[in-house]
Amino acid sequence: MDQLLGYLVWRDTKAALLLFIRTENPTEVIAKAAAKFGEHPNFKRLGRYASDERHDFIFRSNEDPHREIKLAFMPFHLPRSTPA
Repeated sequence: MDQLLGYLVWRDTKAALLLFIRTENPTEVIAKAAAKFGEHPNFKRLGRYASDERHDFIFRSNEDPHREIKLAFMPFHLPRSTPA
């Protein structure tokens, strides 16, 4: 999150974080990631959507604490292919 927020400039109000999951239990990974967002110091509140496909969060900007960043967290499960 620090890295992503560091890339944003004052004008940015939306961002997305894509997570590619290769483990067998994507639900557990998604839950852990979503919990970590809530622990970040810039976290303000949950956003509008929360589903298996997308979770939204509201963060404050590093440059302006009154400016909000709408963050879409989008996890993708990419299971390892098995040899034929």
